[in-house]
Amino acid sequence: MVNQLWSRTESLANEYAALQDAHVQGEALLAAQASTQQGVQLLAEHQHVTRLQFQQDLHDTRATLNTLARMQAEHDARMELAVKDRLEALTLQTQQEMSRIRVMVDEMKRAQTERQAAVNRALDALVEQVTAIAVKEREKEGDVVREVYESLSGEWYNKIDKKI
Repeated sequence: MVNQLWSRTESLANEYAALQDAHVQGEALLAAQASTQQGVQLLAEHQHVTRLQFQQDLHDTRATLNTLARMQAEHDARMELAVKDRLEALTLQTQQEMSRIRVMVDEMKRAQTERQAAVNRALDALVEQVTAIAVKEREKEGDVVREVYESLSGEWYNKIDKKI
């Protein structure tokens, strides 16, 4: 009976030790499970924060792209306006230059016309003088003068001849 009791005590001690080991392992498993759950929760929180950060970064990127697009559109509009203004200025300058050239050409034509009129008046006066001389000489010398002015070129001969 003592042996039995002793055996029973040893058996109970072994069971108790096994229970204690199981209890320690259970606590370790519970701690591991709690740690795992905490890790999963931290991972979920990190994932949530990362998603929020990604969404914020995406929002910021879109805002930046929209700002850049607006700035580009404003720049393009300013450039288009500047080109249009420069083109209008060049067109106006060209028109003014063409107008100035037309005035110069008109002045040159007028001066040429005046010079031609002066030359024509001088030639007409010369024709008158030659005609007067020819008339006097014809009266004096007759046909000798006629031979001289007939040797002149056709246009001048005709002018002189008509006056005689």
